[in-house]
Amino acid sequence: MSGSAWVASSDRWWTRPRRVAFEAYVSLVADALTLRDWDIRVDWDSPCSSDAIAEILSWPHQRRATVHVGQQFAGAEPRDQRQTVVHELIHCHLFALHAMSDEVVALLAKPAARLASKVMTVEVERVTDALADAFSPTVPVPEIAPGTVIPKPAPRRTAGA
Repeated sequence: MSGSAWVASSDRWWTRPRRVAFEAYVSLVADALTLRDWDIRVDWDSPCSSDAIAEILSWPHQRRATVHVGQQFAGAEPRDQRQTVVHELIHCHLFALHAMSDEVVALLAKPAARLASKVMTVEVERVTDALADAFSPTVPVPEIAPGTVIPKPAPRRTAGA
């Protein structure tokens, strides 16, 4: 399937009910991962990296993150969808560590900095995958279909509450 045809079919798959169900699922998983005090949203308008099933951007000092869903997500098995969502949300717990390592890496000479940055990125992903493997079985698989009802998560706590 060509790239533009794949995008079009993926966009058609993400009907309004599926988007609402997915957003509710992200909230459910965020609560299970003790991210209730974070503002986590799904951005349906900005594309995900072409090689990613999903990705997350974070502003850890603001406890805010945005999930971007890739074209491949719709075709993934529900267990893989669950693993992906858990993996991306676990990044919220590790973003500050990764940002701090970037500051340290910036102090190194260029060859060492490139190597240290690459190693840190690979290791953060490895740890994130290991934690996702451990925590994924504790949350239900997503049921993202028209009319799907996903349990409503508890209300989010605000910082300082």
